[in-house]
This record gives sequence, structure tokens and C-alpha cells, in this order.
Amino acid sequence: MLECLLEGRLLDVPESLVERMKNPSGSSTKEPVDADDAERRERERTFYDSLLKLPYLQIRAFATFLLEHTPFATKHGVKGAEFDTVYVVLDDAGANWNLYSFDKYLSGDSSGKNEQRFLRTRNLFYVCCSRAKRNLAVIDLGARSPAKDAGVESLFGVEHCIRL
Repeated sequence: MLECLLEGRLLDVPESLVERMKNPSGSSTKEPVDADDAERRERERTFYDSLLKLPYLQIRAFATFLLEHTPFATKHGVKGAEFDTVYVVLDDAGANWNLYSFDKYLSGDSSGKNEQRFLRTRNLFYVCCSRAKRNLAVIDLGARSPAKDAGVESLFGVEHCIRL
């Protein structure tokens, strides 16, 4: 299906997917910069290998469900949308990224060490929290710390923080 889309120029396909289709092994002429880069490349290779093996009908069913039948969205997928009630779930431990760290952002730990990650995390957190018209709940699954508690209280006010 993807090959038909590409050959017929029917839809724009992300360049990363085009490159992966041309080079299914995912090997690059560039050497990994560091361990994080090597890990990211391996995750991408595994993802694309799995994606390209899925039957088209399975992908279509997933897209239909995601676009039409679920009230859930990713943090990136809600930009520009508004909802009466928003639940934001933060879970750094369950995430496969190193571009964001909500734990470090909320505890104030990343501003001096990795300014770009701090800014990306702050901006994404703002996008999530500003989608609510009436009700907002931020559920943090990460470990608590005194610095993080203070950061959360500073953002939302101590009277709005519930700890379980």
C-alpha cells in the first residue's frame, strides 16, 4: 500500500518512512554519535520493521479507531484542540524518549543541564494543560521528591494538589 502511495504520489509520506522503505535494515552510513543515538536508532529500526510487517487492514482499523472512536490523544496530538475536561498523564519511566523529562521539569532539575530538553518539556506541558476549558487533572506516575512537590505546588497552588 505504501509503495502505491509513493509511486502514485497520492499522499505525502514522511521522509523517515521513505528512507526506511528504501533501506529496510535501517543501517546508516553515519556512525551513532553516542549510546543514546544508537539506542534511538535501534528503537526506530524495530518500530519500522514491525510497522511494515502489519497487514493494511489492521492499520486501517487502528486509524479508524484512533481518529473516530477514542477520547484519548497523545500530548502532541492535542495542539490547538480544546476540551471541557482534560486528564494529563505523565509517565517518564514508561516512555521511550529522551527529548522530554517531566520529572526533571517539575523538579526544576533540567534547566541548567539540558536547556533544550527543559524548553521542549515546558512547551509540551503547557500545550497539554492549556487544552482544558473547565477541568484539568494532571496525574504524575513518576516518583515523588521534595523538589518535584515544590515545583508542582508552584505551578498549580498547594490547594489544588492532591497526593495519593
